[in-house]
Parts: sequence; C-alpha cells; structure tokens
Amino acid sequence: MKAFLHAAVCVMFVGSPMVSAGSVWDDILRPQMSPTTVDVRSAGMGGVAVAGITGSNAIFTNPAAVGATQKSSIALGVEGRFGAIKDEYSKAQFDSYKSSYKPYLQLTHISAALPIGIKDSPLGFAIGVGYHDQYTASRTFYKKSVLTGTTAETYEKYRGSMNLISPAVALSIKNKFGIGLAVNQTLPGAFGKVSEVDKNNGTELPADEYSGSAFYLTVGIRALLIKNKLSLGGAFYSPAQWTFKKGENEEGDFTAPRMFALGAQFQVTKQILAALEFQTRLFATMLAATVSGDKLNNGVAIRLGGEYNLDPLLVRLGLNLENVPRTDMTQTAEVSTNESPKLAFGANAGIGIPLKPLTIQAALGWSRFGYEVTDESAGTSTTYAYSENHFKLDLGITLDLPGAKIGRGETKVDEGAEVPQPLDIGK
Repeated sequence: MKAFLHAAVCVMFVGSPMVSAGSVWDDILRPQMSPTTVDVRSAGMGGVAVAGITGSNAIFTNPAAVGATQKSSIALGVEGRFGAIKDEYSKAQFDSYKSSYKPYLQLTHISAALPIGIKDSPLGFAIGVGYHDQYTASRTFYKKSVLTGTTAETYEKYRGSMNLISPAVALSIKNKFGIGLAVNQTLPGAFGKVSEVDKNNGTELPADEYSGSAFYLTVGIRALLIKNKLSLGGAFYSPAQWTFKKGENEEGDFTAPRMFALGAQFQVTKQILAALEFQTRLFATMLAATVSGDKLNNGVAIRLGGEYNLDPLLVRLGLNLENVPRTDMTQTAEVSTNESPKLAFGANAGIGIPLKPLTIQAALGWSRFGYEVTDESAGTSTTYAYSENHFKLDLGITLDLPGAKIGRGETKVDEGAEVPQPLDIGK
C-alpha cells in the first residue's frame, strides 16, 4: 500500500497526475495533464492564454496569435518550484514521517517569431519556432522517516518532461483575424532519469534513464472585435501519443487527452483588462492514475485573470480551478477508486516591467489539491487525508524587434488592431 501511495501522490504543480502504475511510469512519468504554463504573463494571470498571449509564446497555446502583432519577438523563461505535503497514511506507519518537494529550478521555454506583412494587402503571415518543457515530471522529492529508532532520509531526483520543439505558422487579416498551426515534436534522445540519494550514508544510487517520443498538433483561431477591445481565441490540442522506453527491455505508451480551450480578453479601460478561459479535460481518453486501470470522468478547467497598467509597471492577478486526475481511493485486497476527478485550486500574481524593447516578467503561483485514502485491508476502516500545496516562481524576458514586409506600399492594418497597452507589451 505504501509503495502504491508513494507512486500515486508524487505529483507536480496544479494537479499533475501519474498516468499509469506500470513499472515504466512509476519512477518518471507523473506529468500534469494541464499543458504546462510557460508564458510568464499568463502564469501571473491564472493561466489564461488563448485570447491574450501574442508573439512568440503564442506558439505553445494559440498559434493564431503568433501573427497578431507586427513586431518580431524573442522570449525566454525559467521556473523554480517547491511543495509541501500532508500524508496522514505514511505518518501512521512510522514513529515520525515528513516529506516535501525541495526547490528545483529549470528552463521552461525559448521562442522566437517573425511576422511578415504583405504590402498593399490586408494579409500577413508569421513564422515561429519554440522549445518548451511540456508535461514536466522534474522535481526533487524528500522524505524522512523514523521507525523504532532507525532513521531513513532520502532525496529522490526526477528529471524529465515532454521536451518539445514546436515550429508554427499563422495567417492574419489586418491583424484582426487569424488562424495558426503548431507542430509539436519531442526532442530525440533521453526523456529523463531518476536517481536516489541516501542522506544516511551520502551515497547516490545509479540513475535509471528513459527515452521517449511524442507528437501532437495545436490549431488556433483568434479575432479582435468591438473596436479591438475584445480579443477572442480558441485552440484545439490533438491527442499526444507518448511512447516510453526504459533501458532495452521495458517500454510502454499512453495517449495524453485531446483538449479544447476557449478564451476572451476585454480591455475594460485604458489601464485595466480582464480575461477568462475555459478548457476541457477529456480524461476518458486516458487510464486513471491507479493500478486498477479505471477510466476517469471528464473534467474542465476555468481560469480568470486581470492586468492593471500602473505605468511603468503591469500588475497581474489570477485564479484557476480545475479537475485533476486524482480520486479518493479505498484499499481492501486491491486498490480501487471512484471515477470522479478531484479539484485543484490555485491563485497567482505577477508583474511586467517594460524597458522597451525589453520586457521583464515575473509571476508567483500557489496551488492545492487533496484526496482521501480509506484503508480497509485489516478488517477495519480508517480514512487518511492526503494533500499537497505547491509554489512556483516564474521569471522571463521578452525582446520586441521590428517585423518584416514583402512588396511595395504599406501593409494594410486596421487602426488599433495591434493590441494597445497593456496587452501589446504583455507577451
């Protein structure tokens, strides 16, 4: 039971599930079914993305918005995260027990985009390419237990993610309407590795290394309406067939669920904007995160964000609520679950500092989820609570440069179609 619980609850930020309890997955594959929020502006606004992100980071969420500006852009971001764990079941098995996720820093994305206007034409297009750390499994899990005077203290280091290269192309009309496509392919070579450090004697066990590959498409649409104050966006993420291999003999695969996202962003005043996003979670396309192989009910995510232009600072706030592939569990002779996914709640805050042509971005995030484990294996029924609180800090920079033009004459763009501040500088 303890081994299963440990595998089931080693998770990442905002509801990141283990997708199978098979041995290939036990060590490394506990990614989140939310696409990892890599854009720092979006991270500070609760994860809203499909209607508001423009420029190169739109490659990852709504490629139609890659062509929503006449500026070229280059973006880079890093993220640090840690977490606190409440594990009543494990505490009941030892005289003393504690666990947590230790601070870990990683590169999340690099992206670049070039919009190309066609002179004397309302049409324009854009090309871009990005790397991003999708469905991350990287973390450092710490645990310390004491039983009958014997202390065990270890760090388990998990390093890995769906590391994707994503070329994208977008077509726009007067920078008001657009459609885009991104092709997402994992980098060749190692997917990740797992190692364990025994603090009692300072030894580190040999790392298990994993390789894997995955591919999926992102299709996006975007429109500016109501004198360009309202931005609407939608995106479809195709299922990602993810195949893994551990060493030479052990392998497996699973399909990450397809998702749809719809969002709106409205310029309330010259200083204030608000954004809302709805995203499906088609969990029925994946197995539940248990050894039973049950299917989960479908879920959704709702994200709410706002931005206030204090000039020269952009201040951001956000909330998010989403179903995650976690359920209450019952331990009898075998582990069983119900089919209703649990809820995760999160809050975010961020700032943007425009130093044209550079913008510095920062965001703080918190998220919590929990579930119950009922142990009936000994003929009695005891219920234990499990919960995790996760914290993360995102830092990023965006560099805006002139775009390109083809032909003679002027590129035809509706007045105000290039989104005004604070949207324009909040990549």
